Amino acid sequence: MRDSKLDDKASFLLELYRKGLNLPEKELYDYFLDHAVRTTKSVVGFFHLVSDDQKSIILTSWNIEALKNCTANYATHYPIEQAGNWADCLRLKHPVIYNDFVESPHQKGLPAGHVAIKRMLSFPIMEEGKVKAIFGVGNKTEPYLKNDVIQLDLVANELNKILKQRKIESELRKAKNDWERTFDAVPDLIAILDKHTITKVNRAMAQQLGMTPEQAVGLPCYKYVHDLNFPPEFCPVIKALEDGREHTAEIHEPRLGGDFLVSATPIKDESGKIIGSVHVARNITERKNAEEVRRKSEQQIADILESIDDYVYSLDRNWNVIYIGSKAAKDLRFNAKELVGKNFWQTFPSFLGTTVETNFREAMAKRAIRRFEWKTEFVKGFVDFAVFPSVEGITVYGKDITERKQMELKVEEYSKHLERLVEERTKQLKDSERLAAIGATAGMVGHDIRNPLQAITCDVFLLKSDLSVFPEGEEKEGIKESLDGIERNVEYINKIVQDLQDYAKPLNPTMQETHLEELCEECTLEREIPENIEASCEVTEDAKKLVTDPAMLKRILSNLISNAAQAMPQGGKLSVRAYSDVGDTVITVHDTGMGIPEEVRPKLFTPLFTTKSKGQGFGLAVVKRMAEALGGSINFESQDMRGTTFTVRLPQPKN
Repeated sequence: MRDSKLDDKASFLLELYRKGLNLPEKELYDYFLDHAVRTTKSVVGFFHLVSDDQKSIILTSWNIEALKNCTANYATHYPIEQAGNWADCLRLKHPVIYNDFVESPHQKGLPAGHVAIKRMLSFPIMEEGKVKAIFGVGNKTEPYLKNDVIQLDLVANELNKILKQRKIESELRKAKNDWERTFDAVPDLIAILDKHTITKVNRAMAQQLGMTPEQAVGLPCYKYVHDLNFPPEFCPVIKALEDGREHTAEIHEPRLGGDFLVSATPIKDESGKIIGSVHVARNITERKNAEEVRRKSEQQIADILESIDDYVYSLDRNWNVIYIGSKAAKDLRFNAKELVGKNFWQTFPSFLGTTVETNFREAMAKRAIRRFEWKTEFVKGFVDFAVFPSVEGITVYGKDITERKQMELKVEEYSKHLERLVEERTKQLKDSERLAAIGATAGMVGHDIRNPLQAITCDVFLLKSDLSVFPEGEEKEGIKESLDGIERNVEYINKIVQDLQDYAKPLNPTMQETHLEELCEECTLEREIPENIEASCEVTEDAKKLVTDPAMLKRILSNLISNAAQAMPQGGKLSVRAYSDVGDTVITVHDTGMGIPEEVRPKLFTPLFTTKSKGQGFGLAVVKRMAEALGGSINFESQDMRGTTFTVRLPQPKN
């Protein structure tokens, strides 16, 4: 016959394991304690946990019978040093039996209201040399024997195994939850792949493509990410699976919403076999856009520098060339790219010991601007140099003044002759002197402005290059806005210089066949007309081609269109119209602004006269001078509150 006690014990252990999977810990302890009390035929029982430092007993559970007759109050944590001999199993780390509890040693008395104890068996549950918990049973009718200890030892060991397993499972769940929270908290787009099949994606990846993470599982990554039926050529996953190393690629993917830095890192098992890969995509759209803006800005500055027909170059504090304009490089008999990075004094030793070296070194050492004229063998003439210091080194601007020097000699030779003519042509010369003064002023202002203008342009170029290494932030954005403002003002100053030079220099038009309609549209597009102004351009068939100097005509139209737009700050209509009339080409620029005041009209084409808060008053004077240089004329009609029309009439060859 089978032993019913063994069957009961086996049944209990099975039930203990089953309950251990789902029951809360407190209920599991109660279930165990009830079994211990029942198995040993005891009346009362307790089950208490022990703190990790082995100094406190965490009062946890009593059976119903113990609680029924007990009115004592306890704190949750009970110091071991205050516990009586009911805690001797903890101190001794082995089971303890007191069959005559009243006469047992180490007593410290029981609290008032505590259930009376006649005999007791207490038991420690050990783990790695420490007592993890203690439990006890008491008030059995008969004395406790070794057999009671054996029975409890068996179930206590099984309980300890269950508690260990629960702790491991809890830690695993916590680790899994921590990992998944971290995985989903990463802003980069992450997918874990089995070859090209997705086994898991983080929340950022799923949200970017409008799916849940669960919907992505099982899909091919090339279909899920790129909407392709096969992996793209740039796919780093293919390379990572082939050679077992990490691979990266920069891609533009519209489905992901921009530019991304993509990496694929192989996952290997303990033997080193590749079992999958981690695919990470970091959004670099903002960085790529910033790089493109910087590239365009640098190109724009470079174009401005190249457009200046003077000598421009920059040296760092070690006297290495960091920029040189094409004209300077050509006259120094070098290619511009070849000179960048070379030491200036080693490349041009003939400058050592000259006024060039003296002024360059003083500007660098004293952080002071130096200006000097020098007769150089490279251009066989005179150069006017201006040296501007900066944090990085110096920027050198040089202008060929050989022609000016020759003109100064001629002026000196003819000065006496001109003095004799002054008395004979007093009135005529007064007007001529006034215009000559304007021309001389224009030339001098243009020359003097170009020097600092070049230095500013170069410094902005260098500052923007240095700014790229700064981290993104409000301070960087503020600096960028300031540099952009400097660039706009440089362009404005450049226009003033151009107007001054156009008015001062002799005009020698180069006549050629010109497509007027294309020129009109080009001028309209380049002026950045405000959105509240409706602009139109109409050229009749017989006026689409004419013989003129296209550069001068473009300046005329650009100035007139710009003035028309400025005359309508509240918006309006700007129309450019061209037609043929009795052998002439007639071009009109009309605005619907406030009109030109009556008292201003007689002075409109006078140099240095302006009604604007900005400008030098050369715009319309230059327009009139160029129109006349082309053999034509310009006039205007204006009505208060109805606008103004400027009319340019250019004669055309009869053939």
